Parts: sequence; C-alpha cells; structure tokens
Amino acid sequence: MNTTGRDSFSLTQNDTISSINSVGNTSRPKQYMFSGEIGNVQSLIPILNSICIKQKAVLLITEKGLKITCEEDSRAVQANAFIDRNIFYKYNLNNNIPQSLCFKMSDLLATLSALLSSSNNEQVSGSHSSSRLQIKYETADRLKLQLINGSRSAMAYIHTYHPPKLIVFSMSFVNKIILDASVLIDFWRSSDKLSRYLHIKMGNDEEPFFELATESSRGQFVTKVAAHSSHVEHYECTVPVSCRYEMSMMHFTVRPLLFATKISILMDSSNLMQIQYLIRLDNVKNKTRQSDRNNRNLFIDSSTSQQVVSISQEVQKCIVEYYIYSTVE
Repeated sequence: MNTTGRDSFSLTQNDTISSINSVGNTSRPKQYMFSGEIGNVQSLIPILNSICIKQKAVLLITEKGLKITCEEDSRAVQANAFIDRNIFYKYNLNNNIPQSLCFKMSDLLATLSALLSSSNNEQVSGSHSSSRLQIKYETADRLKLQLINGSRSAMAYIHTYHPPKLIVFSMSFVNKIILDASVLIDFWRSSDKLSRYLHIKMGNDEEPFFELATESSRGQFVTKVAAHSSHVEHYECTVPVSCRYEMSMMHFTVRPLLFATKISILMDSSNLMQIQYLIRLDNVKNKTRQSDRNNRNLFIDSSTSQQVVSISQEVQKCIVEYYIYSTVE
C-alpha cells in the first residue's frame, strides 16, 4: 500500500522489513549523514508537542544527541527538547560532524502519528512497546522515518530546509531553584487566567522564598514556597528579584509540566529565565490521557548532557527547556 499525504511528507507501508530493500541488491549500502534507532516513540510525541510554539523547528544532531528547537516570532521565547544519544538503540553520526536542519513541526507530528496508526492497524494487541523508529538523514532536503514493529514496517519522508539562525543562550545565573513539578501544576490550576503578567519573586533574607503571583480585576492569587520546603530540592538566591513575564508567553511553559518530575528555574542578572523540565519517558505514556483532561484546567486559551536533578541513570529521560525574557515594569 502506498499513500501520499501532504506535500511535505509521504508515507509507505510494507508487509515485511525485507521488502523495503530489494533482495540480493549488490549495490553499496547508503552512507547517511546520520542514522539512529529509538524506542518509546509514543512517548516522544507529547514531548515534541510541548515545544511546538512555531510552525518550523530546527534539529541539531551532535555526538551527544538530538536538540529540537522552536523559537517564537518575537524571539522572546525559545523552546528546546534534548534527546540524549543513550536513549537510542543505535546512533551513528557520520565522522561526528554535527548536522543542522529545519522542518515543519506539524509534518513531523503528523508523520509520527500516521506511522503509529499504520502500525497499530496491523497489531492485534495495539501495543507499541516493541516498535522502533529509524531516523535517517541522507540528503539536505529530506529526513527518512521508518517505524519497525516485528516483521512489519511503515516508512515516511519529511522535507527539510536550510535552518535559520537561532539565539544561542549562555546563562550566568544568579538565582536558581529546583522543585517538584506539582508546585507549578497546582499554581496554574488555581491562578487567574485573565492576568496579563506572571510575577515572580525570590528572596534571600532570614526566610528565603520563591513566589508566583497573578493579578487582575478579580484580585491577586499568590503561591509562596519556602526554600526549606520538602518540595524544594535546591535553592540559591544571590540577588533578591521581583520581575514579571507576559502571560501570553508563559502559557507555552505549561505544556511539559504534566510530564515532568522536577523543574529547574534559573535567572540571570537581566531576569532572563530558563525553565528546565526533567521528563521520564516511562511517565509520559501513562500521563498522556490524564494530561489531556487536566490541561483544560491548567491553561485554557546548554547541552544535551546537562542534567538538572539527580535521578537513576537506568531511567530513560529527556529534558525540555524554555527561555523567556522578562518585561520591564
């Protein structure tokens, strides 16, 4: 069966893996600039969705792993997802030369969903636990994706483009807090969605604290967390701060919250804020259905090896990261 969807990608399905390549082909194997094989495909889709703040994304492939970046048009917000090479079953970067390419995020998400749907139609159990995704970058104008499940496979191509220049952040932070994701989840569920700004305070007096607040004609809503709270793993406040961020920008940062176990928030001297989410892939699949429901209540209308909190090395994980500029009060 061969079906073609949008102009940006095409999907083919084969009865067996061996049927993709002709039997007895004596030609040389293709040399890819990058090839990799990864599991947990279903878990990756919500993570990619959580950084989809613009139509086009940039993929950077390095010897440490993959970095997918979306940057908002005003460049006031940048979202990144880091997928460490250790998550891959196979990872081969030709001559360890970094590769950078641009693609439409909607095409990638639609393609992955189509591949999973195609695979699911051929399974009795409907489980993707044994599915593996092969990613191959051969030419500068397309990316090949092939989902393999047992003796069956489905394949698609995504058009790629020359990547635009992105802001490269290099933070020298003055304030930092690592805390449970549940603190921010509870805040967003109760905060005032009509507020124009999110106000953040950090103090280093006798009782250091971290504070989130919204304010509108309905009044003020404040969540204050003591530095010694059981929800706080690390607290470091060099410079007391009181700043605000556009709520229209902050609502992007809600998306990865429900999949995260820990959150790291850093600020530099200009109040540029970096939010990192540590996400366990084994948690994503279990929380996807729940998050679809909870999201309505939440908000209605560095390097890939960096680790923000300590967690078992045996657990497959990735990091989602947001950079957001503050607004002048």
